Parts: sequence; C-alpha cells; structure tokens
Amino acid sequence: MKVGLDFVVFIVAAAIGRFSKQVNPSIPTTQADAARKYKDAVDRGTGEQSARLQALLLTVFNHKICESATVLPGYRFLVFYSFRRDGGLDVCKNITQIISKLVFLGRATIFNGSMALVHAPDTCFLE
Repeated sequence: MKVGLDFVVFIVAAAIGRFSKQVNPSIPTTQADAARKYKDAVDRGTGEQSARLQALLLTVFNHKICESATVLPGYRFLVFYSFRRDGGLDVCKNITQIISKLVFLGRATIFNGSMALVHAPDTCFLE
C-alpha cells in the first residue's frame, strides 16, 4: 500500500524536521515522539520496527482533536498528496481512493491495537 508508506514517511519527515519552513507540517508531540522512536528502530535495526510502527500509527489514528481538524497530519498529508507533478490537483476520484486507503489503514491499526489488548496477559476488561 503505497499511500500508507508515503503517509508514514510524511509523519516521520515532519517529526524530524525534513520539510522547509514554508511547508512546516507541525505534528502533535506524542506523534512526533512515536515517529522518532520508529525512525530510531529502523535505523538501528533492533527488531522493534513493527511494534514502533504500530505505536506510531496508533498515535495518529487514535487521538483527540484538540484544535481545528486542519492541523491534523492526515489532512495535511491529503493536501500535499492531492497535487500532481504539474502543480494541478488530482481528480476527485483519485483523491477519494487515497482517503479510502487511509481509512483502511486507520481501521487496520485500531484493529491490531485492539487485538493486542485482547491477547495481553495482564488485561482485565471487567474493571
């Protein structure tokens, strides 16, 4: 899923400051911290890449909207991803497909996080 990979790269690049000051897609601190930890795990090859990626995606798709929705990384990613190489905007049917892919990624992330909680040995759901 190229869109998912591009989305993760966008989040990590924003967290480590790889964008110009004009673009500057600031992201919430919890997401930036998770993105840095994921990048460190990938760089070091410690075997925690999958767990760090899941943690990063959970911070992105499981959050509270504290300000305007336009500051969320997902929306900013969609804006940038909607532009074609010639500077024009992509057609609506393509943008809709991108949104659908991100929604699927978000649902898969939440599902994986839920399954991890269900299978955690010290979890009691009755409290």
